[in-house]
Amino acid sequence: MMECDLLEEKIGLFAVEIDGKCGFIDRTGKLVINPQFDSCHGFSEGLAPVEIDGKWGYIDSSGEVLIHPKFDSAYGFSESLALVGIEAKIKHFRNFPAIKIPTKYGFIDKRGKFAINPKFSFGLSSFIGQGFHEGLAVVGIRVPHKVLKMEVPKWGYIDKKGKYIVKPKFQWAYGFSHGLAGASITEKEYGFINPKGDFEIHPIFEFVGTFSEGLAPVEIDGKWGYIDRGGKLVIQPDFYGAREFSRGLAPVTLDEMKWGYINRKGRIVLSPRFRRAFPFIGELASVILDDGRQGWINKTGSFVWREQEKYDISTSRHRQEKRPISAASLPREEVFRHLVPMKENKESVQKIPVRKSITRCY
Repeated sequence: MMECDLLEEKIGLFAVEIDGKCGFIDRTGKLVINPQFDSCHGFSEGLAPVEIDGKWGYIDSSGEVLIHPKFDSAYGFSESLALVGIEAKIKHFRNFPAIKIPTKYGFIDKRGKFAINPKFSFGLSSFIGQGFHEGLAVVGIRVPHKVLKMEVPKWGYIDKKGKYIVKPKFQWAYGFSHGLAGASITEKEYGFINPKGDFEIHPIFEFVGTFSEGLAPVEIDGKWGYIDRGGKLVIQPDFYGAREFSRGLAPVTLDEMKWGYINRKGRIVLSPRFRRAFPFIGELASVILDDGRQGWINKTGSFVWREQEKYDISTSRHRQEKRPISAASLPREEVFRHLVPMKENKESVQKIPVRKSITRCY
């Protein structure tokens, strides 16, 4: 499984899965690093996280391992630091392979040494929000919930010394971009904060994405549109799902079934025909077909590579060998669904946001 980051990458290599192993193609679709890893994420700052025999390390563009696999989860470098997780616990679920979920997160440098010790309960691993951006990173701690009688995440922001600049107080939070970060204090009240932790765009939205190319997706009355940095609605909320802009295009869905791409005027330029579609990383974008196969398309919508057969994790070696899956290989909302279980009763329901603008490639 792979992660789709909008971290700008000039190497021009893109993660693919072939027969359950992860490798990398170039922008023409040519395989340049043979599929040999259990899982991987895309390249950023010259390195890519890869999973080998249940542990995560980092390779360079030639496929050589530069940071030995020793972490239970690992994500891309940003501003010379990378989020990693250790001391994983295995959680078991019915009809699904067990999942390894780290209990501590910290940040390493490019030597693989901890620059910020692993003392945080959660690390944000979503697109753009991952790691450090504009000098700050989102981290989470566990706090008791008085009503639910359980521990839930609270998110705050640290600097590169590991010092809290904004103390953990948010129910949900994203990384900074354009000087703003999406955040919420309560469910369905999302806005954008400044680096001091104060709301600069009031929390009036049901959900939000991240600013990219000057625009951010926001949810209003169950539909998605885009605002500018001043909070002005510039693309009307006509979509059932929306993701961040990259290279002048953004993935959207009109019916929750098919995804396509719009331009900055909100006009469809690549017709909705994908089960899922993700923002462009350089010249290519990852898409998922109706039958579950992954592909990479260019800006004309043409495939440069597509998976020949869908790899079914339910029949994978993880199940056959009873091996746990790394949480780093799963979409973030799935991890949090397990980290913070829903507690349903007549009085309250703890919900983990599953945003229709989620930007995870898998």
